[in-house]
Amino acid sequence: MAKLEVGSLLADRYEIISLLGRGGMGMVYHVKDWQTQQDLALKTLLPKYAKNTQAARRFAREVAAARQLDHPCVVKIFDARQHEDLLYYTMEYLEGKSLRALMKNRKKRGQNMGLGSTVRILSLICHALEHAHKVTIHRDISPENVMVMPNGDVKLLDFGLAKLTTMDSNLTRIGVSLGKIQYSAPEQRMDAKNVDHRADIYSLGVMFFEMLSGELPLGSSNLRSLAKDLPPEVDHLVTKTIAPDPEDRYDSAEEFRLALLNIYQRSTGKGIEVISEEAHVEEVAQEEQQVASEEQNVDDTLPVFTAMQDNRNIFMRLYYKIKTKFFGQPTNFDNTFKKD
Repeated sequence: MAKLEVGSLLADRYEIISLLGRGGMGMVYHVKDWQTQQDLALKTLLPKYAKNTQAARRFAREVAAARQLDHPCVVKIFDARQHEDLLYYTMEYLEGKSLRALMKNRKKRGQNMGLGSTVRILSLICHALEHAHKVTIHRDISPENVMVMPNGDVKLLDFGLAKLTTMDSNLTRIGVSLGKIQYSAPEQRMDAKNVDHRADIYSLGVMFFEMLSGELPLGSSNLRSLAKDLPPEVDHLVTKTIAPDPEDRYDSAEEFRLALLNIYQRSTGKGIEVISEEAHVEEVAQEEQQVASEEQNVDDTLPVFTAMQDNRNIFMRLYYKIKTKFFGQPTNFDNTFKKD
């Protein structure tokens, strides 16, 4: 098994800069690609799972799912390879913070996310899901899998549990509940194999509740009992989004996004186009109150926008469009990882 240490070189190409994190099945490193001179993130399958066919197939599924998606709010995967007995893939290196980290920073200061910030972040996740749901279901949406950049961009990560319409449905064993249990829809806990896109909608509802209250909706959808300054409409949105029966939820990510924007518009009495200014003023005021604190982190100031913005230049968009069309849909595990 190839051993990765800071300063070591993987496949005579990727220099390990630092360990970024460790998940249930893999480890993520910050690496320097000496072939392209780019900073990348590199994710590996943990050694103990290397010979586990089920784990390897799930790892391959993450690559296959992300490769089918070309969207500025979905992390981009560049390459998938096998070096000796190590499976790994490279992706964008993101210098932002996870939504979980932002929520924790707020909680330390006795605050929760504001309505403007919550609407902005979830709206952009919805934009990503409107694109993703054409081919896959994420099934693991949580604050840990959302990255927020200093410029306000949002990235949806980790399609390791994604359910692809073009891949073997047997990769998910019947009766095994996948995803973080707190954010998983009731039907996903019972039978993760047969859920549809409305399981992702449920996860968004849990996140909406938690971002605004700091608590999980355990047995209750009464958000205003925990955050009394919110408009009355939020309780209806939560009730509908986390309804036990999928038939009672919002039918699509777009429908949920429009409901979010409508709540913001009705609560402020202003048009959607001023969310950026309104929420940014709120964020700056909060930062000014904390300016004397030694622990103050200026990265907590998040520019706010709700319109979908593709910030990539025309050449990058064309490159990903061509790559996705010709190379972006591997469905065979054996062909997913090229051998070095």
